[in-house]
Amino acid sequence: MIPATTEIAERLDDLITHAPAWSRLLRARADRAGTPEETGSQLRSAASELTMAAESFRWRAGQPDTSPAGLLRVADRGLRHAPALRDLLERERDAAMTASPDDAAWFAHELGALNRLTGARRDLIALPPPGETPAAELRALRALSGLIGAELLVEFDTAPNGGTTLTAQLGGGGAGELPDGVETAATQRAIRLAGPLIRCEIPDWDVPPGASGRVRIGTDAPWLDALDRAEDWLLERTIDLETLAEMRWEGETDPSPEP
Repeated sequence: MIPATTEIAERLDDLITHAPAWSRLLRARADRAGTPEETGSQLRSAASELTMAAESFRWRAGQPDTSPAGLLRVADRGLRHAPALRDLLERERDAAMTASPDDAAWFAHELGALNRLTGARRDLIALPPPGETPAAELRALRALSGLIGAELLVEFDTAPNGGTTLTAQLGGGGAGELPDGVETAATQRAIRLAGPLIRCEIPDWDVPPGASGRVRIGTDAPWLDALDRAEDWLLERTIDLETLAEMRWEGETDPSPEP
């Protein structure tokens, strides 16, 4: 499950507390003599985005109608610059070691805060238990999409002589570094769910001539972009979840008793 908005705000509070100093550091490095123009432009852009993300995070955290997934998306806009900021803090700390130990200590302190923040963001991510039905698995993966700040994209195709190919990846931003195994498990689960999702709209998608396309699983209703070769038409639509609710995993039967 996605943590409550208040828990997210508390655990990622370092974004609000330290973003002003981090933004000033990025701008100072951008304005330093000898900094290439392109690098300086990138650093200024990162500083501005980090400042805006922190201010938006502070404001949204105090709004009762802010969703947890929405608050995480705001945090991730700032945290996407964490690798460049970490590299800068490490280089400045090392350069100040001899000449200015006090400055070196400040850089080390800010580096520790950044590492604490990125670690807290990563610790918010945990795989939900597998769903006992396709509909339950969809709810789990939609919640996971909110946690990782990215959609699950599944590409599929039916071979002319039979057989299917499905591949999955994360798309649409994201939380950056994920806990070990999360991306692999998430994409594998998305591939398993893709079959039932496609079947809601194209029942014989895996029978030649079959179909090809993409399923998108995010916090909103799942979306299908597909070419149904049997009917020779292009589908672009949200997937019928009423049909999914009646499905069971392949090989499983409806446990409800006969009337």
